[in-house]
Amino acid sequence: MDTFKVIAFTHQQLPLALIGKLHLTTDEQEHMLVALKVHFDLGELLYLGTCNRIELLIRSESEISRLRIQDIVKFINSRLTSTEAILLSERCDYYTGASAVEHVFRVASSLESLVVGEREIITQVRKAYDFCCDLGITGDFLRLLLKQTIVTAKDIYTNTGIAKNSVSVAALAYRQLRNLGIRDNARIVFVGSGETNTVLAGYFKKHSFANFAVFNRTLVNAQALAARRGGQA
Repeated sequence: MDTFKVIAFTHQQLPLALIGKLHLTTDEQEHMLVALKVHFDLGELLYLGTCNRIELLIRSESEISRLRIQDIVKFINSRLTSTEAILLSERCDYYTGASAVEHVFRVASSLESLVVGEREIITQVRKAYDFCCDLGITGDFLRLLLKQTIVTAKDIYTNTGIAKNSVSVAALAYRQLRNLGIRDNARIVFVGSGETNTVLAGYFKKHSFANFAVFNRTLVNAQALAARRGGQA
């Protein structure tokens, strides 16, 4: 248990713009995460990226110092300035052992989410594990941890009142736009084609908005979202 660590860069401690500098596209993850595991001699590794958090779930025999975290973030993004790397390392949350396990349970159960009670996070955690498992960078510990994490999160959603008035970032964003009087024929531009924008695009499509454009760093991902929603990439 003591070999398990979590490094969490979240909206609670850091500006979203700075967290975004640690975001990796699917293509970037495919080569970066394997290299990260090897370079830092990690036993297991899982990378979780959402719209407001980047988390690294690690099994390592060695303690991970704040200086080591600086090295890790610079490895992920070599364009970070020294000031940015220091800020990320000093203001991230670092958990070990049982505290790290509890943190993962809380994250998957949306207790650490920007919108408590949202359900997207449990899917994001599962997808992150499946992706890293396919890369061959996870092992038995993370496999068992994620299995119990999903069981725990589902139990919390089912047997507590957390999801009684279930909402999401996407639902709140759509509601706010409607309150601001967005017209049905408005041209809607999505910046990014990730999980949140995909869900938000579904709300617009459901309510007969049809003028979409999707901008994304990877064109093929923009095309995939645009095709599903009848828009342009």
